[in-house]
Amino acid sequence: MLCLLLCTVSTWCQQGQPHGQGAAVQDYIGVYRRYLHGLKDMYCPMYPTCSQYGAMVFADHPFPVAMALTADRLLRCGGHLESYHEIAVGTHSGRRLDYPPGRPVPAHLTASPPLQVAAETIVPTDSATKAIQFTNMLINQHSYASALLEIERLLCKDSALRQLPSLYLNKMRCFEGLQQYSDGLLFYEQRMPREFMTDYKIMCTAAHLYGLTGDTDRAIDLYRQAASVWDSSEAHPYGELAVLYARKAQFNEAREALKNKYAIDDNTTSLASSTAVIERMETANYKSPTKAMLLSIVPGAGYLYLGQPRNAMVSLLVNSVLAYAVYTSFHTENYGLGIIVAAFSLSFYGGNIAGSGTSARRINENLKHKAVNELRRYNPFYY
Repeated sequence: MLCLLLCTVSTWCQQGQPHGQGAAVQDYIGVYRRYLHGLKDMYCPMYPTCSQYGAMVFADHPFPVAMALTADRLLRCGGHLESYHEIAVGTHSGRRLDYPPGRPVPAHLTASPPLQVAAETIVPTDSATKAIQFTNMLINQHSYASALLEIERLLCKDSALRQLPSLYLNKMRCFEGLQQYSDGLLFYEQRMPREFMTDYKIMCTAAHLYGLTGDTDRAIDLYRQAASVWDSSEAHPYGELAVLYARKAQFNEAREALKNKYAIDDNTTSLASSTAVIERMETANYKSPTKAMLLSIVPGAGYLYLGQPRNAMVSLLVNSVLAYAVYTSFHTENYGLGIIVAAFSLSFYGGNIAGSGTSARRINENLKHKAVNELRRYNPFYY
C-alpha cells in the first residue's frame, strides 16, 4: 500500500510530463519488488503477484482505472482461491491464475496436456488405403505435423486421392491434435470440397472444433445436422449435444439428448449420473453480480454475500482505516494529505464494489465449468 501511495503522489507531481504516470509507477513498483517484497518472506498464492499485477494495469489503463483494479486485487489476494483456475503444472506450481483484464493469458500458463487425437486402424487393400493407413499411423503416434505434411503431399500428388473423404477428415484431426482449431475450421469452411461437408464424420469433427473454439451455437447446429444422417454403424452425436446444451444452460434439451444417447448405449448408471449433473446445474446457487455490487456500498457486504468472509473482513477494515485517515487529515487541517488519502480511499472503495461483481461472475462461471467437465467425463468425445 505504501508503494501505491508513493505512486499516487509521484503521478500527481508529474502530471503534464510525458509518460509521467508509467515511469513513476514502474520505478516505485520496481523498487518494491526488488528490495522490499523479499523482506516480507511471504508467498503470494496468486499469479501474477500483486506488485506484478499493479505494474501491468498501470501500463495498460488510465490512472484512476489502474488504481481501482490494483486496489481490488489487493483486497482479494489470497482469498477464496477455489474460485480461480489453477496454473498449468510445471509453471508456477500451486498458484492460482488472476490475470489483469484486457491482457491475453500466456498459453504456457493454461496449457493442458497434448490432445490425444486418434484415427481408425485399417487393413490396406490397395495403394489408396495404404496411403491412408500411413497417415492414420502417424496420427495415432501423435506425429500430427508429419501427418499433415503427408496428407498435403498425397492430395497434390494424386487426383484420385482427392476423392477420398478420409484424407480430409485426417487433416482436420491433425489441426485438432496441433491445437490449431481455427485453422481446422478455416480448412473446413473454405477448402473442404462441398460434397464432403455433409460427410457424417467430417461434420462431427467440425462441430467438435467449433465447440473447442467456444462457438457453441454453431457446434450444436452441426451436430443436429449430423444426427439427421446418423446410422448405427457410426458413433452417435448425442453425448456431445448434451454437453453443449448444458454449457448453454438449455437443460431440457440436454436431458432430451441424454435420453437419445442412453436409448442407444443402454447404460443406466451413466444416465443417472449425467442426469444428476444436469439437475445440480439447474438448482445451483448462482450469485447475482448486481446484488453483490449493490451490497458492496457497505464495504465487505458484497463479499459476505458471496461467501468470502476473509475478503469481506479485509475490505471492511481497509476501507474503514482509509476513511478514518481522510477524516483525521481534514479534521487536523492537513488538506494536502487528506486529498491524497481520499483519492486512495476512493480507489479501494471502487475496487471493493467492482471486485465483488467480478467475483460473483467468476463463481458462477466456475460452478458451470466444473459441472460441464463432470458431464464430459460421463460422455467423452469419440468418433
